Amino acid sequence: MEQLKRRYPALMPKRRANRYDPVSIADQSRILNKAEEAKDWRVRQAYALVVLCLSTGLRPKEVRLCNVGDLDTASWRIRAIHVKGEDTYGQAREIPIDPRGRSTIKRYLAKRAEMISKRCPMTQALFLALNDKDGDGYFSSNSLRKLKRIVEAETGTKFELRACRRTFGQNLIDQGASIETVSVLLGHSTTKTTENYYARKKQDAAIMEATSIWEQKPPNHPSAKNILIERKEYLSGYA
Repeated sequence: MEQLKRRYPALMPKRRANRYDPVSIADQSRILNKAEEAKDWRVRQAYALVVLCLSTGLRPKEVRLCNVGDLDTASWRIRAIHVKGEDTYGQAREIPIDPRGRSTIKRYLAKRAEMISKRCPMTQALFLALNDKDGDGYFSSNSLRKLKRIVEAETGTKFELRACRRTFGQNLIDQGASIETVSVLLGHSTTKTTENYYARKKQDAAIMEATSIWEQKPPNHPSAKNILIERKEYLSGYA
């Protein structure tokens, strides 16, 4: 069988790429609403983390190592510096922030400024670990997951931070963004990765778009012109 696979790879069945579900619209709304109610520092920080991931599609590593200077609230953009493959093929990128998450992020920044003035005024970490033993202020990957669990417990929903990344992409697709735009913002080198694993136009949306095109100008409508025939240099192939 192994020899057959090597000799005739085209005959072997291909494994289907799994595109996991994004965070549901209902759960997104629940998270955003609860985020506005958060008052405790730790809880507010947890919601800001999740909402920023939902609003930008940042990878867990990218958001964990973000500095406060990477976030521009004038243009509402964030710059991802520590990207996947940053030492080889990865490139830093800038991402616009979904307007729905801006209020939560703004409230968090105000609380952050208050906290660092008391504890660690020199830290640059956007999400700072105040009890960090190394003193650099950045959360570990495990600590980031613990923050996320606070939001899960409060909202009664389960999700992975990477699901927030898929959600950002799918939301943009559903709102009419092209797959090329979403692919660039997610930091993918090809749209194939985006479509296979993150976001793709939904079947209902594709049907609605096709129907809309046909309703605007049916193929057999008298006004549907044949561009080639109308051009003088067009040759039909007959003398």
